[in-house]
Amino acid sequence: MDASSPVLREALRLAASGRAVFPCKPNKAPYTRNGFKDGSTQPEAVVSMFTRWEDACLGMATGSGLIVIDTDIDPSKGKDGEAGLASLPPLPPTYTVKTPRGGRHRWYKTPDGVVLPNSADKLASGIDIRGDGGYVVTAPSVTERGQYQVVDGREIATLPDSWVDLILPQEKPAQEARQTLPSEQAIKRERVNLSHEADITPWEDYKQRTTWAEILLAAGWQRGKTSGDNTHWTRPGKDGGGTSATTNGEDGAFYVFSTSTEFEANRAYSKSYVYAALYHGGDLRAAGRALRLKGFGSRSDWQPAKRERSELDEALGVEDVAETEQTPKAKPEHYWTISSLRDYVVDPSHFLVGDGWMRRGAVSLLVGMTGIGKSVLAVQMAACMATGRNILDKLEVKAPLKVAVIQAENDPDTMKRDLCAVTDALNLDEQLLDENLRMYHKPGMTPMMLATMLCAIHEEWPVDVVVIDNYMSYCGGDINATETFFEFRNAVEPPLNSLGIGCLLLTHPPKPMRGEAPTRHAREVVYNAAGTSALANWVRTSCELALAGQEDQRCILRFAKNAERTGLRDEVSGHITRKIYLERSDYVRPYWRVADNQGEASQSQYEERMEVIWMADPTITIRDLADKVACGKSTAERFLARKRRLAGDGPATDRE
Repeated sequence: MDASSPVLREALRLAASGRAVFPCKPNKAPYTRNGFKDGSTQPEAVVSMFTRWEDACLGMATGSGLIVIDTDIDPSKGKDGEAGLASLPPLPPTYTVKTPRGGRHRWYKTPDGVVLPNSADKLASGIDIRGDGGYVVTAPSVTERGQYQVVDGREIATLPDSWVDLILPQEKPAQEARQTLPSEQAIKRERVNLSHEADITPWEDYKQRTTWAEILLAAGWQRGKTSGDNTHWTRPGKDGGGTSATTNGEDGAFYVFSTSTEFEANRAYSKSYVYAALYHGGDLRAAGRALRLKGFGSRSDWQPAKRERSELDEALGVEDVAETEQTPKAKPEHYWTISSLRDYVVDPSHFLVGDGWMRRGAVSLLVGMTGIGKSVLAVQMAACMATGRNILDKLEVKAPLKVAVIQAENDPDTMKRDLCAVTDALNLDEQLLDENLRMYHKPGMTPMMLATMLCAIHEEWPVDVVVIDNYMSYCGGDINATETFFEFRNAVEPPLNSLGIGCLLLTHPPKPMRGEAPTRHAREVVYNAAGTSALANWVRTSCELALAGQEDQRCILRFAKNAERTGLRDEVSGHITRKIYLERSDYVRPYWRVADNQGEASQSQYEERMEVIWMADPTITIRDLADKVACGKSTAERFLARKRRLAGDGPATDRE
């Protein structure tokens, strides 16, 4: 888009009038990562944003003194917002834009200090309100459905008070509240619940007994496709489908992506919060009281538990104590049988790398000490996945993938060094890299901030894999505390599952105690990650980048948990490949390559020289061996002790 574009000229005009603008796609979704929040009134920023995309449409943030009344016309759904206006208070003429399907966007100023929310179909079918926290696409944009045109260019009028009263959330009238009062028996039960410590709160009871469909459908949300536990939802008033939010099973969160709802975009919400927002204007206390009056928190499927009658029961007039103190029935857990496991089929479309070593909705762990080069290896893995190149020319990448790398420690200088070095060394397709790989430097985020960022990235740019570097920077607390891990997992796991994103998570090993020697078996190296063992149990696959014994040139990439999912096998024996020896180029242009020598690592830098000398003279003394290889006597003693132990001889001596 060049400077003469009508869209850019109008964007600059609106920006000069104080309206924040931003570019949108022809399907009306924002091009920018944070949607209307990236809108700007600065000419330089506006030109920079809009000239990046030739087909950019003009998006304008609403609110901050401006509201747009959107009348939608859709005969297929029986919507005619223009006709719906007839049942509402009259509106004065104002600046008006015609939409591609014949509807209208009427712009109005709002009274000082009045903040009006977004809504869809609440005032009448086909009438949406775009207020605080919303946006519209406006003229002269050309979208997939056609062009937006100004049909009335007069000054923007002020919204009448009658409409302000209509749009502002209203308290429920007392009469309506009285009509929803429960029976006398439910009121008595509530009195007891309020007087005793409840076994279950109304919120927990509501969460367990109410489905997402019951909450959302009644509020005008439309259910879309369901894949596994993930259900897609379209906000009220949105035509043509599309995903405005997702739910991940009945126990999962409600993730909102749309910027045109009563919810803040790119956040996760619980059932209780959604209920309060949709039906009680966000007042959690009022929503809690309403749930109690409806009988939640007093489960009808609980079994009575007998207890002694108390003075409090006498005061409350409780007749039957056996019916007032209740304990929940245990719910059976999901279980597998031999038949169901034989019938279980893994969906290969979820495999991203290898035979499911990295897969959608699952986490793979990469462990490595500081300075060894695990971040370089992670960038190399990301670049290979983005270009469809097999990782290290061994782990199969099924197809080019969209990969987001979120870095806490490496700044843009280091990211430039690493990615450019890897790209040049492997001769990767830079066009594919531009399309499929994005790197972010975002230190200092909490787990929930990280999850929110992940949702925001996916909304703008559907990502297949996220690389998180590293766990210790984003876990939000003591890395050795199980509670810290659960905070991280509970924030990050839902968007990974609901959006079908694979994750490569980097972490450090713990610092060894003085005198501590490694004792883990090669298949247990997943537990070498710093932090609680719950982290190791959570991830589905893992690998560790470590020094190869005492060698200077080689390192070892050891696959531990579920190593068979790499798909790598020894060509001769057919056994699972559990380790690959690697060599790093240098620290100026770093990248990793598979070492030509795949032999076992030397445990000492003097090992080979001592081996040659010992073969020539098996009776050599400790002192002579140490002098010949210029090592310490303890090193020579350990070598000779091992050799003589294997030969069945006595201990090594220092005899002359």
